[in-house]
Amino acid sequence: MEKLPVTLVIPTMNRPDDLMNTITSFLSQVSIPSEIIVVDQTTTNDDRIKITTFLNGISNLDIIYTFQDFPSLPTARNKGMILAKYDIVIFSDDDILLIEDTLFNTYKLLSNDRIAMIGGSDINAKKNRSFLGYLTFHKSFFKRSIGHVSFGLYGRFPNVIKSLTRTQWAMGFYFGVKKSFCQSHDVRWDEKLLSYAYPEDLIFSFEYYKKAKANKLECYFSDTVKVKHMASQTSRLPKFKTDLLMVINRGYMIYKFNLGFRYKLGFHVSNYATLFSRLKNRENFNQLLSIFKIYKENIENIKSGSLEHIYSRYLNV
Repeated sequence: MEKLPVTLVIPTMNRPDDLMNTITSFLSQVSIPSEIIVVDQTTTNDDRIKITTFLNGISNLDIIYTFQDFPSLPTARNKGMILAKYDIVIFSDDDILLIEDTLFNTYKLLSNDRIAMIGGSDINAKKNRSFLGYLTFHKSFFKRSIGHVSFGLYGRFPNVIKSLTRTQWAMGFYFGVKKSFCQSHDVRWDEKLLSYAYPEDLIFSFEYYKKAKANKLECYFSDTVKVKHMASQTSRLPKFKTDLLMVINRGYMIYKFNLGFRYKLGFHVSNYATLFSRLKNRENFNQLLSIFKIYKENIENIKSGSLEHIYSRYLNV
């Protein structure tokens, strides 16, 4: 078993069994990380004891456990990055299983000085071949061969992932970056995004990609970097909160990156396309309509990044 000079960062909340399965999956690889950092936001003492007991049973690795007493995925991942000993940092959710030599392949690719980020793909993900998504700005026809951020502010995987396929983003369940690049170019997880919320991973990885591109570095998906995302339902947000964060945070992204008219148009078109779909399927139509009203009422706060008022009022955060 080979130990790689890699730090694995896993935030977790109320999922001790999922977390233990995920870490066991990493440790079952031929090549394993030298350092594992768990940022725990678990709300019950019994589950925290279960997690720490499991971690204390891992030998011959650097294991760091740190507790965070409020739910914030961006804050947890920033803590992990600060604590990381190694330059190559893998961010992972607490509910994935690794496929084949994924960790070794990630390390090997990121050892190339010209590669800044490697994203993982999910073998459980369903392929969406619908053409309608191109018309509603949920995805881009012209960028379909690469990982991209659509005008509707959605992260989209390439239609086909090859050995190296360029990308503008990575999904938070598994991807690797370089700590030195984050430090030298001031790339951090945006802690204005409280709780667990789409699209904190899109915002971080898109900013990372933009700065990597400016420095003539590449970001890729690879067909050798795959996981099985179990998508645990434990501690998932209720539907209203998920919808609210989906709208508010994507809107915030427009102004954070000064994305301009095409993204503003795509944001609204994709939102109303989703609303029409909800009406057609009789699924939470009025709820989503009320969220559009909240967005409009709070547009100035969203533009300025003052999201805490919206979170505290509607999410009790």
